[in-house]
Amino acid sequence: MGAGALIHNALSKLYNVTKKNQIADQIRDMLTDEGSPEKVHIISQYLELLETDPDSEYRYENEDWFEGLNKKYKTKQEVMRHNAQTRIRSYFNSAKEQIEKDNDVGAKETLSDLVDQLNATLKKNDFHGAYFDRTAKPNDRLCDKKGWFQCEGPFDSERCDSFHTINPYASRGYRQLFGLWNLDHVIEKSREILPTLIEAAKTRKKHEQINWEYVYKLLFTKNNLKLVQIGCHKKAARTQTCSVQDFLIS
Repeated sequence: MGAGALIHNALSKLYNVTKKNQIADQIRDMLTDEGSPEKVHIISQYLELLETDPDSEYRYENEDWFEGLNKKYKTKQEVMRHNAQTRIRSYFNSAKEQIEKDNDVGAKETLSDLVDQLNATLKKNDFHGAYFDRTAKPNDRLCDKKGWFQCEGPFDSERCDSFHTINPYASRGYRQLFGLWNLDHVIEKSREILPTLIEAAKTRKKHEQINWEYVYKLLFTKNNLKLVQIGCHKKAARTQTCSVQDFLIS
């Protein structure tokens, strides 16, 4: 376990303690010790969050967190689920739009059926609202049970070397800041996945079908999505690709 993860795990436990002022003083003492900039950044962030209210859930407990949001939202969970669903819906809508722009008559029905299957499966999975829901099952969510998210690093890295972390449940400011974090496609959606998919639909043989489950995994699941802080969201060209044959099954 890396230094960032160790600090994250240790400080996450602080919210079970009532003597926050005493803890804050201890953390300030830690900041005066010699340490890497990354460690100082993480500890400073947690120090600031000691003065927030990450554990509250209902609107009546923390009206400030809900400022600017529709009155229909009564819990933080509802808001965060909606945020995740909005992102996944935008991926579906943009994929549908790009697919429907193709005018190949032979592939049109195949692609239309695919879009319908993707939409039906997304509805079944609640558009993956669980990704941002700290009350969801551990394997479904991208945060811990307290609401802490850790950056997974750029598309070409296995981890975030800057130890970026955030808890949008802690305050309105952190909720808004979380909007700058991206669910990044490792294999690019618009430049790689969809053009290759469309080509597969055009060139498939009669005995071949589009593997819609593979398409779904690439577009909407953690198989190809990484949660990244804006500083780790690289725009550079990528080497990760997929082939026409990847999308076809007999």
